[in-house]
Amino acid sequence: MRLVSKDPAWIKAICAKDCDRDRGFCTRPNECRCRPGWRGARCDQCVRLPGCRHGTCSGPLECRCRHGWTGFLCERAICRENCSKQHGFCEQPGVCRCELGWHGDLCDTCLPYPGCVNGNCTEPWQCNCHSGWTGFLCDKREKRPHKPTEPCPAGTDPCRNGGTCEMVLQDGLPVPRCVCTTGFSGATCEQRDPPLESPGVPSRSTWDSRRAAVGRWRGGRPYVPLRPGPASPLWPGIQLPAVGH
Repeated sequence: MRLVSKDPAWIKAICAKDCDRDRGFCTRPNECRCRPGWRGARCDQCVRLPGCRHGTCSGPLECRCRHGWTGFLCERAICRENCSKQHGFCEQPGVCRCELGWHGDLCDTCLPYPGCVNGNCTEPWQCNCHSGWTGFLCDKREKRPHKPTEPCPAGTDPCRNGGTCEMVLQDGLPVPRCVCTTGFSGATCEQRDPPLESPGVPSRSTWDSRRAAVGRWRGGRPYVPLRPGPASPLWPGIQLPAVGH
């Protein structure tokens, strides 16, 4: 006699061929029903987290971002490296698009006011004039109130041989000028002047050397005995003194 159990616990349907034993099940023969988080004819494909945009999964309800994407649902593109976080954005990976008023490869340069000539900006639509310029578009030379002469700024003195540097106005702008000491000339006092001598008149150095050689004291002061000298070529009728010996 053959016994057949009618207890449901002993009855088990045979699932469809290739149905994943761990991820699928069946209640009737040749059936393959997937467990939560899996899909496909053989229940071998994972189900991504709902809302996952640019991600994949290797297990149920995962959202693993593809290269270039980030975020809980992989919804944000990773912009170009060093793209300004304040003024740049991107909709695709590796891109850097600028907000209004900014430009440049990294969106880190502001746009000045249209028509700004000699100015710059720290925020969009500004026109901050460079030194020496004024006006709404920085297109006019600035006329600074300068004294006729004033000392040159530190570190800009070009004068030599003891000359004094002073600032003077030229075409409305301050320029340096050298005031040379006695015996020097030139734009920077670089030239030594020749001695001022007249024919028949000893130079100052000659006078000084002779006075030192024959100098005497009279009344508490140096005294040099003089004798009549030649007539002056510059002042007719006036006879120059000659140094005594």
